[in-house]
Amino acid sequence: MEEKDIDRLCRNLSEETTCEEANAFEQWRTEEDHEQLCQLLEGLHLNSRIEKKAEELRPVILAEIHYRIKNNKKHTGNIRRLVAIAASIAILIIGGGLGWFYGFTQQNEWLQASCAMGVHQTLQLPDGSIVTLNGGTTLSYPQQFGKKIREVRLQGEAFFDVQHDPEKPFVVYSKEIRIKVLGTRFNVEAYNNEESVTVTLESGKVAVCPEGSQVECILEPNQQAIYNKETRQLKRAQANVTQVTGWIVNDLYFHSTPLKDIVRKLERQFNVSFRITSENLANTPYTCDFTDDESLETILAVFALDKRFKYRKEQGEYIIYE
Repeated sequence: MEEKDIDRLCRNLSEETTCEEANAFEQWRTEEDHEQLCQLLEGLHLNSRIEKKAEELRPVILAEIHYRIKNNKKHTGNIRRLVAIAASIAILIIGGGLGWFYGFTQQNEWLQASCAMGVHQTLQLPDGSIVTLNGGTTLSYPQQFGKKIREVRLQGEAFFDVQHDPEKPFVVYSKEIRIKVLGTRFNVEAYNNEESVTVTLESGKVAVCPEGSQVECILEPNQQAIYNKETRQLKRAQANVTQVTGWIVNDLYFHSTPLKDIVRKLERQFNVSFRITSENLANTPYTCDFTDDESLETILAVFALDKRFKYRKEQGEYIIYE
């Protein structure tokens, strides 16, 4: 294998290999195929110059494969050749195994921070960036960032204060989109049970791109990108950052917000469960701000003042009815 082959591999993984291709590889990697691959690797010998080049490309290769395998999207293709080459590089360099395909090694383990409902959690990433997680959120990140990129995986909502490093872009992946920044402050709301993914920028500049698309939405401060999961449409809008990020200090802002969206936020804020008994109620919009760390009972009492709904608590669940 020559240097040009490794360079071509890196380009292919970044530009051509799709999530479904990676998923196809995951299905293909049976025990028999594993043995065949190991036999192939035993016959490969790389000179020191190639090993050095492969070492430089390893973080990019493994990050791409890890992301592709975890996400099943569109297209099919020849994943065997690409991943077999990547596997040979990874295994020959570190003397490890196919566990590298999942982003874990003894040298650089991927860590996971999960935040329970009803609480917030703040953590510092290996580069000094600060992340605040909302309730019901999971963030995955490497123990050490690679030499060329800083990447994390998010499911839920988080506010990022990213250390500026023009030589090493910071990328946030959710299931549907990726966000690329150099150094900035922004909020990402990407819960699995929400209809959209929203990125709101406080300072700096970010590029938001739906998975499988080459179209980027560039945000300036006080703007947000909203990606509709069903229509797969991405739009840009003006945003009130204070209201979007109010959850960090337990403030809640609802402006013409459907009741179904309100109760989801209340569930995360207070670690409770709601059930709305009619679709009409679920889609009823409400406008109200709560900025004094008010109790759940106070919030519900305020919403119920206009008599559009009633509520009761049964076996730990709040029932909302007409």
